[in-house]
Amino acid sequence: MRLVIVLKSQLLKDQMFHLERRLAEPAHANDRGPISGWHLYQMGLYAFIHQESNLPIAIASASGPTFAVVPAWWVDSKCRNQGYGSELVDLLAAQLKQEGYTGVGKIVIDTYRGDYLDASTKLAERFKAHFRIK
Repeated sequence: MRLVIVLKSQLLKDQMFHLERRLAEPAHANDRGPISGWHLYQMGLYAFIHQESNLPIAIASASGPTFAVVPAWWVDSKCRNQGYGSELVDLLAAQLKQEGYTGVGKIVIDTYRGDYLDASTKLAERFKAHFRIK
């Protein structure tokens, strides 16, 4: 794995600064998902740190009851289409299962102009697969 998941509260000052700069980039002005609540909330928010650079390249949120968690994720535009989304959902699912979540609620896919709709749908299915009873 190239990524490590950390709680928002565990981000180092320089990591938070880097992430704040990336979230404010004009390229992300129309992005949706956890980017909209990143500045408002502390709980249920995660950052994904690239192990090589030690900088965050993605974020995720999770809310809802333990039997129906609702995740959302965002990947920095510089890192899209490189397989990071798959790593993100795998790490997020493992983290949430460790926290006691047992099922998945309705995952809403809301992308600007439908960009990344197919990729996001595939990632949602991948995430759900982690919670299916085998």
